[in-house]
Amino acid sequence: MKKSRVAAITAIGLLVQIPAHAQQQVANTNSEQAPATFASPDDVRHLVVLNKQGPNFEERREFPDELRAHRQIYLDLTASGHILASGVLRSDPAMGFVLFRAGVDEQWVRERLTADFVIERGILELEFIYWEIQMGGFGGESPPQDP
Repeated sequence: MKKSRVAAITAIGLLVQIPAHAQQQVANTNSEQAPATFASPDDVRHLVVLNKQGPNFEERREFPDELRAHRQIYLDLTASGHILASGVLRSDPAMGFVLFRAGVDEQWVRERLTADFVIERGILELEFIYWEIQMGGFGGESPPQDP
């Protein structure tokens, strides 16, 4: 794309390119619109669990049944409504990313996930962090079902 047709803005360390037609739409926005709303971090705090390679990661091929059981834990948590989204972060090395619903019981999640064979064996390691949404959010969230 030509530089004259594309504007670049930096937002939270990411370079985002906006085509010229979208720039015009933004410029034509009514200035009397309500400002963007910010979510209260206390209301919209999500537990994130990262599944990282552990010190015994190379042993994973020796335990295919245990790896399937590891995956099933997350499928069950998704089916019960505790997990909003999960997938792989294509970093080097790759890692699993699991986003839990706001208000999930962190202690219960920690107990459930750390009792997993692949964690106990050191094939994978877990990192528990919180993501506090400051703008936007997820529509239609409903509370998780009891385990």
